[in-house]
Amino acid sequence: MAKTTLRIAGICLMLGLIPATRGDNIYLNNGTMVEGRTAPDDDASAVELTTPSGKLLVPRSVIARIVPGPTRLELYEQEKSAQPLTTSRHLEIAQWCRDNGLIEKEREEIRRALEIDPTHVAALEAAGYVPLGDVWIKAQADADRFKPSENEQAYTDRVVRQLLQGWQLQVRAIRESWLRSASARKSGPATSAEGKARILKLSEPLALPAICKVLSDSNDHGRRVMVEALAASPLDVAILNLVALSVLDEDDDIRRTAGEAVATIPDPRIGSALRLILRSREDQLIRRAATMLGLSRDRQAVADLITALGIAPPPQDALDAMKTFDRVADMFDEPIRVAIGARGAQYPSAVYVPGLEQFRTRKGSPRRQREPAVRTEVQEALIAITGQNYGFDTELWNAWLFKNPPLPRLGQ
Repeated sequence: MAKTTLRIAGICLMLGLIPATRGDNIYLNNGTMVEGRTAPDDDASAVELTTPSGKLLVPRSVIARIVPGPTRLELYEQEKSAQPLTTSRHLEIAQWCRDNGLIEKEREEIRRALEIDPTHVAALEAAGYVPLGDVWIKAQADADRFKPSENEQAYTDRVVRQLLQGWQLQVRAIRESWLRSASARKSGPATSAEGKARILKLSEPLALPAICKVLSDSNDHGRRVMVEALAASPLDVAILNLVALSVLDEDDDIRRTAGEAVATIPDPRIGSALRLILRSREDQLIRRAATMLGLSRDRQAVADLITALGIAPPPQDALDAMKTFDRVADMFDEPIRVAIGARGAQYPSAVYVPGLEQFRTRKGSPRRQREPAVRTEVQEALIAITGQNYGFDTELWNAWLFKNPPLPRLGQ
């Protein structure tokens, strides 16, 4: 008896109880059921069983009975082909998989349900997410309670991070399902419009960093939606990232779209930020900032633009790109305020769109030998602002400025 028990245990161990893709259900004397394909020419003493682990001979003495297929995986495939695979149908199949011990298949069905509708409440719950405010985050033990090892500030910081992760989850799901996926491209404008509408509904302040971080890594359409979402918000973090997009994005059209949005915002800090960028040591940033100043028709920028008209070695105190944007960020430093129950928390206003990395390791943008010693973008900005065209003659531009000084801003 002991030998038989050990033999059954050894067989269970070898099989790993891993279901095969088709075949029979083999019930052992200890009550265990194993799935596999039995060979038709089995002799009287053993059954040859093929499983994903390989082939082995199972003594008939340890087998209680053999029930011809189908196996659970065969039934699973039948379940999948029975009806159109909607979100609800995927969740029904996931429950069937759970009831039948197919845990990996259960997870796969839940994942497919969320691919169809990333906001489906039952699918999010099945995937292990819980609502925290207006967002869904991965369920964690005591996610909404103090841990013994943390103080109140550590607690609020942790919850804010979880909230931000939840917003990133939502934005990423919208991006993949409606803005960037193969199915979205096939569905055309209607699907893209749905994705845009869903992004623009994310009006919570903490959604803005998530929109920047996720949609920056998107196609042109996704980045335009990001620009529109930022332009709809009056918060400092939105204005700051619009300014950053207008000079940092690699695509000319995206920069111009962001610049046009910036030009409609009546905030004097924007002109100050662009003029600061105009005085950096990065030629590429100077040209792009000039274009944005031309769009906004900023008369306060004329003197700085005249100085930037010709290419010359940057002054000793000119800032590199990283320090320039540190100063720009200081102009828009009102933090994002988050309510966590009765507590208040903050998340910093910062540049969340990419683009600064390209300047991180270089000292500046030295002029190539054959480049013209002037900046046409600066000239075009001067023409747009003044209505005059003195070419690249700084003396004539300064003479015009002397006769037409900009009116001081209120409070100056």
